[in-house]
Amino acid sequence: MPGCASGPVSPCSPSRPYSRPSNSRDPPIGSATQRLARLRRFAALLAERGALRPGLSADRAADIIWTVCAQANYDSLVTARGWTPAEYRDWLAETLANGLLADS
Repeated sequence: MPGCASGPVSPCSPSRPYSRPSNSRDPPIGSATQRLARLRRFAALLAERGALRPGLSADRAADIIWTVCAQANYDSLVTARGWTPAEYRDWLAETLANGLLADS
């Protein structure tokens, strides 16, 4: 899946801690709420382009992306099991493509 294969702007990039000014009332940039909102926008874009597999809603696609791209998966496979980041990236792209995208 091109958007999840690499790069810091990928909606699937492993989470990184973010900071915010102490006087801010907004949630941190890396908050779960904001991350889910970004994933929903990404899933909606896939839906608008007709890229999602038949019967898969944008909301359900966002939930799948959220779960598969969880930091715990990266930690388990790369940190604990010794996968390389490239192996993880390739697995992630294949898993998301198979779970989300319509056959071309």
